[in-house]
Amino acid sequence: GTDAPLLLSVARWLGHLGLLVAAGAAAFSVLFLPSDRRGDAARGRVRIAAAVAVVVATVGWTAGVPLVALYQLGLPASALGEASTWSAVARTDYVVAAAVVTGLLLAVAALPRTAPGRGRAAAVLAGCAVAVAAPSLSGHTRAATPELLVIGVDVLHLVAGALWLGGLVAVALVLEDLAGRDDAGAVALSRFSTCAAGILVVLVVTGSFAAWRIAGSWSALLDTGYGTPLLIKVMAVLV
Repeated sequence: GTDAPLLLSVARWLGHLGLLVAAGAAAFSVLFLPSDRRGDAARGRVRIAAAVAVVVATVGWTAGVPLVALYQLGLPASALGEASTWSAVARTDYVVAAAVVTGLLLAVAALPRTAPGRGRAAAVLAGCAVAVAAPSLSGHTRAATPELLVIGVDVLHLVAGALWLGGLVAVALVLEDLAGRDDAGAVALSRFSTCAAGILVVLVVTGSFAAWRIAGSWSALLDTGYGTPLLIKVMAVLV
């Protein structure tokens, strides 16, 4: 197939960036921040960052649906006013976009202002899980085999990416504040760093496996325009 147009590529990048940052930051808030009032200010900062990321994700995923229709049908923007254009979009695309946005909204709405109880933390993580798992139900993963295994690996890849990227954003936002509150900063950073080491391994392994199944062979990772940039990204992550 041909490369997607620039506007669609931008929408996809914004959608995934917002998704990973929002879900990862929300999960960081309930998993790694101090479970007492020392983390309240940090929770407020992370909540704001997650809300901004949700807006970015919503714009990207919402805009992506009609842009995919125009791209696949080869139609001009004026065709968006025609019902036939919207009916040509696969139902899965609507469901995935709705699940991502709904899951993120639920997660951010459930983010606590003070130390969360188990119920509130579970609600945040459940919203994140729905949002992060949804993209694997459409796109290139559905074309690779064995389908269930590839989808599972892709979900795991997105979970790891969200925890890593969203976690890094959250650390950058809260570390200075927590550093002045006894050992709260050290504890939070230690928890996240320990988890992040394993997350990076999962990210590289799952990404490499998914790329192999999508490309069809290991040699394709070396000889194609898809494989070469991917290997560069893997090397950068390893460093």
